[in-house]
Amino acid sequence: MAGTVKTQLLAFVEQMPDWQLRYTLAQLGEQFGVSRQRVHQILGSKRRGEHDQRQRVTSVQLTGLLASAGLDLGPPQPAVDALAQARERLTAFIAANPTAVLQLWEGGMTLKAIQQQLGISKPMLERLWEELRFPPRRRGPPPWRKPRVLGPATCVECGRCFDWTDKYERALANGRRRFVTCSVGCGIRQAAKHRER
Repeated sequence: MAGTVKTQLLAFVEQMPDWQLRYTLAQLGEQFGVSRQRVHQILGSKRRGEHDQRQRVTSVQLTGLLASAGLDLGPPQPAVDALAQARERLTAFIAANPTAVLQLWEGGMTLKAIQQQLGISKPMLERLWEELRFPPRRRGPPPWRKPRVLGPATCVECGRCFDWTDKYERALANGRRRFVTCSVGCGIRQAAKHRER
């Protein structure tokens, strides 16, 4: 197939000496079914570098010119506006799942989950999320919520009893807190003792 494309492309260039003024490498690659880089590789020294002198043509015009040169490559592929398609999919998804835009602590969906369901890239989803003015995503519990008391705890350093909250529990689980202590000072002293061992 690659040899056939190379032969067809070289034949087209021979029949149309001013091709570099009319077409971009991307347009030729689209019509011949190869990448812009492959067209550049095939044409090599036949390509001129003056980008500004090219006359832009539509893919329909290019197909007509290729057909007049004896190369029928079929109908051109329609241009795909990926952002518009992603916007349509996202708005349809949100219309079907209105709770998805809520914050996570209110029962909303993560952007990653929405991205996986729609097949949209993360940067495109973030751009559309901002463009459609959905509420920004925040991590963790709501900022106005007070920590929930899970029960009593005893400091391993000083022996003082204090309320053990979900905030302390998350810090312990995530490694930000290593010991059950009532204060930062007790935590520092306990860490120093642990290092000495």
